[in-house]
Amino acid sequence: MMIQMPVTTAIKPERRSKGLDDLRCWHVAYRFCGLTAEIIVYAQDDAEARAKAVHQLRVRGLKV
Repeated sequence: MMIQMPVTTAIKPERRSKGLDDLRCWHVAYRFCGLTAEIIVYAQDDAEARAKAVHQLRVRGLKV
C-alpha cells in the first residue's frame, strides 16, 4: 500500500491583507489524494506560511 502525502502546490499572499501584528494573510494550496484544498495562515513571509501550513496539516493527522 502506497502512502500519499500532501504536496504544496501554491503559496500566495492576499493582495489586500490588512495584516495582524506585522503578519500577512497567506493562502497555501495543497493536493492530497487527487483533491486540492487551501489553508489560510498568517505569516511574515512565504517560508513561514509554508511551515505554518505544514503544522496545520499535521494537526489534522496528515503525515507531511
